[in-house]
Formats: sequence, C-alpha cells, structure tokens
Amino acid sequence: MNGTGANGGKAGDLRKLGFFIIFVLFIIRFVVVPVHSFLESKKGLLNEYYSAYTLKKELYQKYSAVDTRKDPQVSEQVATLIYPKDSNKTAVQTDILKFVTGAAEKKSLNVLNFQLLDGFDDPVLTGISVSLRVQGQIKPVIELFKEIQASRPLLRVKDLEIDNNNGVYTVKFVVSGFIGKI
Repeated sequence: MNGTGANGGKAGDLRKLGFFIIFVLFIIRFVVVPVHSFLESKKGLLNEYYSAYTLKKELYQKYSAVDTRKDPQVSEQVATLIYPKDSNKTAVQTDILKFVTGAAEKKSLNVLNFQLLDGFDDPVLTGISVSLRVQGQIKPVIELFKEIQASRPLLRVKDLEIDNNNGVYTVKFVVSGFIGKI
C-alpha cells in the first residue's frame, strides 16, 4: 500500500489542521497579546483622564451653582480659594513652585528637580500644575503635604509616587492650582 488512499488523505488533512493551529497560535502570540498589553496600558491613562474629568465636572457644577456676583461674601470666599482671573499662568506656576520648594526646604527636604507642566482650560477654571521630586525622611514629607493642602489659594496634590531607599524617601508628586475665569 502506498499511502495515497484514504489514510494518506487523513494524514494530509491532519497536517494542514496542525499548521493552521500553529498559525492561529502564532497570530495570537505575536499580534493579539501585544495589542492587548498596549490597550491595558492605555486603560490606566484613560482612567486618569476620567478622574480628572470628573473632578473638573464637580468643580464646574459647584462653581456654576453659586452665583458669586449676587453674594459678595461668597465672592470673597471663592476669591481666597483660586487665583484671580487676570493671573498669568507662568506667574502662578512660579508662585506654586516657590511656595512648595520653600516649604520643603524649611522641612529639611532636598528638592531634586521640578517641571512646569501643561494645565487644562475649561469655561470656569484654568488648571496650573508643577511636578516636583523631593528627598528626605517621611515625616517632613507628610508635613509638607499638610502645608500644601492648607494653603490658600487651594493647591491639590496628585500623582504621588514614593520610593524608599534605606529610610530615605524619594517622593515625586504634582501640585495643581486653579485660576478662575468668571
């Protein structure tokens, strides 16, 4: 028997099926898995954008619900929470940077570096952000964050990353302030 009969056809079909399965597994491994990993990494970025959007939306709803022009007392209180509408973005970033670096140095923290970041613009507020990296003990870092949170105009700390190297902490964070537009 020469194997060209029915059994030879089944072996050829199985061989074709085997190559097809290997091809499908190859496609899954080298196309689908990297695309899935890429999408997972972008999911975190999307969640960050979503949280920023919800924060802006809440601020907008709270701010638009209060007509500051009708109540001078509310207008004065809002004026202490955000920078005035005629503020320069760069000047506000510099003000935030001076405040945070000065407070960090008073607490014996080393300011390793900083970066002026792009903010956001919406109909009610303009967001101004500065990224900083400080190094020192954890207690002064916590005191620094308390001082930032208690400051006026309001400043917000976000995107906090802490690295411990034998009791010396390197902390990277972003501080944001807001300029009113109304």
